[in-house]
Amino acid sequence: MRITLAIIALALSGCAIAPPGVAGPYSRYFSPADVQEIAALVSHRSDMEPDILSMWTLRSDVLHVEVGHLWSQFGDYTTFTAAKHHGRWTITESSISHTGYMFLED
Repeated sequence: MRITLAIIALALSGCAIAPPGVAGPYSRYFSPADVQEIAALVSHRSDMEPDILSMWTLRSDVLHVEVGHLWSQFGDYTTFTAAKHHGRWTITESSISHTGYMFLED
């Protein structure tokens, strides 16, 4: 009986876990669908690299997002804020910042 209850509790608690890639104090409010919608926004932009590198929650409806090339040693690195308005995610245009980067190996 205890084992059955423990398994049920574990299964239900999995529903509250944040999707991979979302971190921060409000991460439990973000679903895989939110991540997919933000990824779709990025994929339609010609001024941003395609890979989401990280997402940090600022509020339950606002994310700080970093994009770039996941497997590149140098290239463009972009940060922006994404906010949910009336159930849809948008990129806050005034928050977009483009930066070059290069990883140095020892």
